[in-house]
Amino acid sequence: MKVYRRSFWKTCTFKYGLLPSYIFLLLLGGYLLYDVEMSLVVWLYFVTIYIVGGVGIVIRCFYLILADDKLVVKNRFFPFWREGFYYCSIKKVYIEQAGVIGVCYIQVIVRESKRHNRKYILDFVDPKDYSQLVPMLEEKGVNVETKNLVHLL
Repeated sequence: MKVYRRSFWKTCTFKYGLLPSYIFLLLLGGYLLYDVEMSLVVWLYFVTIYIVGGVGIVIRCFYLILADDKLVVKNRFFPFWREGFYYCSIKKVYIEQAGVIGVCYIQVIVRESKRHNRKYILDFVDPKDYSQLVPMLEEKGVNVETKNLVHLL
């Protein structure tokens, strides 16, 4: 069994999402606590923005486990949110990177059902691991199609 997972502190979600938003929150919070009294509506607006941002972060946090007989896509923060795909039932796997510093996603096409054709954002898989991951999937008999992974492979 091989687990492809990296530290939270090295993810794009932390570097480009959480860290700048926390710095902004600290600067804004210091200003608001010092100088301004805000109404309840404005506070609810800020809380709503951070709840939506938190949901956006949680849906990005998947990593991969290659077991002997199946591929498991698992969420880092909610361990019960996972999908297992047996290698014999996988028709094709798409792995694509949206941009140069964008996060890769995986889409697993299953032969018998279209229910499992979701795209999972793999922010917790290290970009250096794709050079090992793709050949290992092909070794297991899975048809892998990649796009924009030239500099990672």
